[in-house]
Amino acid sequence: MKKKILRFASDLSVLLCIVTAALWLRSFFISDMVTYAPNHSSYSVFSERGAVCWRWIGVGGLKPQWLFYSDHVVHGGYRSPPISRIRQWGFGIEKGLIWSPRKFPFLVLIVPDWAFMALFLGLPAVRQVKSRRLLAAAKNAAPTTAVNTPSEPQMV
Repeated sequence: MKKKILRFASDLSVLLCIVTAALWLRSFFISDMVTYAPNHSSYSVFSERGAVCWRWIGVGGLKPQWLFYSDHVVHGGYRSPPISRIRQWGFGIEKGLIWSPRKFPFLVLIVPDWAFMALFLGLPAVRQVKSRRLLAAAKNAAPTTAVNTPSEPQMV
């Protein structure tokens, strides 16, 4: 039973990696965003230019609602608030104020899509290494029985 669960989790992980690769490619052409805006804040998750971003904006007086946006990525333009162009290995964090008629604080956390792919490939890789080690150990530990079988009949 444990092997079946590990196999299922491993196969699901490979499937998630393939889906992530497709969404990674899509994010260079089309940007998707899901936003939930309860009373005093706006929380968004969006995919753009090879990264998944989580954004919080402290705005007040919104009616609770869910929003979904999907549009073409404009060359050189970023969502508001802007995503920092200074990143380390694709990871980033930015906070500040959006200047509108009022000031709204914001926070953006950026995780590159390749990090999700590496995470999803971790379980299948571990499973593959483990199964190869078990197979090699089984081959080396196979008992060898020495049976003396003469190749030619002996004359007595």
